[in-house]
Amino acid sequence: MIKNILFIVISYFVSSILGGYLLAKILKKDGFGKNDLPGAIGTARQLGFLAGILVGAFDTLKSFLIILIGILLGFETNILVLGGMAVIAGHNWPIFFKFRGGGGISPSVGIIILLLPKEAIIMLIIGLISAFLYKVIFKKMLNLKISMIQFSASITFLTLPFSSLYFKELQELIFLSIGIVLLGMLKSVQWKIKPIKNL
Repeated sequence: MIKNILFIVISYFVSSILGGYLLAKILKKDGFGKNDLPGAIGTARQLGFLAGILVGAFDTLKSFLIILIGILLGFETNILVLGGMAVIAGHNWPIFFKFRGGGGISPSVGIIILLLPKEAIIMLIIGLISAFLYKVIFKKMLNLKISMIQFSASITFLTLPFSSLYFKELQELIFLSIGIVLLGMLKSVQWKIKPIKNL
């Protein structure tokens, strides 16, 4: 029991280390994260595309390794799911940065690749299709004010619970897929209602 709790708590704390803040500190970029999210997309807007790629890779690898360690240590699926939720929560609301974190896309990808690999392939296909449709049709037709990545990610992640049901995953993994979507929606609502202010 204590081992399970420790894994969940440590997952949150480790995931609270955000690549965006680390990179901004290395580059000595003052004011990073004051007016935008510190995740991969927000970093790309603030520090450039390459920086966004690096941060996305860091945050994805971070969550991947946390869950992989949990698997290697033999934790049951329900504990891995709770650990995964803690990872996303740590990224979205990091204790080390006054709970001002990213949107949760990158860490969710790392978790999905390990625990829901079939769904990850479906999400990749849907993501590419939705990105193409955004560029060719939706951006001009609907005059969307969000980026292609944000649009594609939103569509892609909303399909996750349905694909996990289709593949008849374990109940715990279906709850994980729903939890990932709900945490993402909560962060989106929080960002729109109360933008990040000065640190």
